[in-house]
Amino acid sequence: GRDVASPVPLVLGGAAFVVSLVLALVEVADARASDLGFVTLPVIEPRLWWVALLGYVFTPIVVIVAAGLDRLWQRSGLRDRYFTPKPLYGRVLRLLTWAGLVLALWHVVNLAAALSDLWSNP
Repeated sequence: GRDVASPVPLVLGGAAFVVSLVLALVEVADARASDLGFVTLPVIEPRLWWVALLGYVFTPIVVIVAAGLDRLWQRSGLRDRYFTPKPLYGRVLRLLTWAGLVLALWHVVNLAAALSDLWSNP
């Protein structure tokens, strides 16, 4: 049989992005208007800091790791003349990485606001 590129990194990266997106929706559902100095944004209650942290772990960290695994596994597979690469996997993971970086900004803002509130109001 022919060896083909593994879909595992794509599934892992896609699942991590979806989980992070769901966590962002949880953050939005619990958000309150907060003046961050130069702009007013909806941020989570400080008690939900862990939701923002999990969202940040899933995107971009897990998505980037998945993209790296895909690249590594596909490149190492090219040593086998019967290996069939799947360049679409890498393209989708790169797209998820960029989208994940944008989504991660939301999680970082929420995490920073929640932690600063917890530290300033013990």
